[in-house]
Amino acid sequence: SGQEQIQRMDGLIKNLVELARSEEALPPSAVTTVSVSDVAEASAEIFRPLAEAAGKSLAADIAPALAVNGVPDDIRRLFALLLDNAVKYCDEGGAIQLTALRCGKNVLIKISNPCAGLDASQLPHYFDRFYRADSSRARATGGNGIGLSTAKAIVTRHRGHITNDYRQGVISFTVSLPQSSPK
Repeated sequence: SGQEQIQRMDGLIKNLVELARSEEALPPSAVTTVSVSDVAEASAEIFRPLAEAAGKSLAADIAPALAVNGVPDDIRRLFALLLDNAVKYCDEGGAIQLTALRCGKNVLIKISNPCAGLDASQLPHYFDRFYRADSSRARATGGNGIGLSTAKAIVTRHRGHITNDYRQGVISFTVSLPQSSPK
């Protein structure tokens, strides 16, 4: 219907504005110490019922006292984008795993879920704007192909890295962010 198309366009515009904002440099005034442990725990609490409603499970293994310098809303958004993606594309009945730990001078965040039949050659494109690995499935889940590019923009803006890999039917997204230095 026309109304649905208008809503879809409206959603797309909001997401594009957010992507553009994510690509801007971090304003020093907005940067603070963000507890990744707290954001990860809160995000797991929000997404667990959503996963369960979709017939999936969400387990979290989060180390205490993980912190980065950044914008709290951005870090919350990063978890929301990656967990939303995992819930949408996790196989029926599958288990989503969220892990956050310290690795040297970095905080590592890893979100993985079973997703049968992916074409691993497409993995590098997952962070491209408007890229959808399987358009029929993406249409069914309402994806517009900019969630992961926004996640990448947030990570880049926080001087980190995001990668994905696919092994034995499980896709993983791994984020590495510089740990905040104790003041």
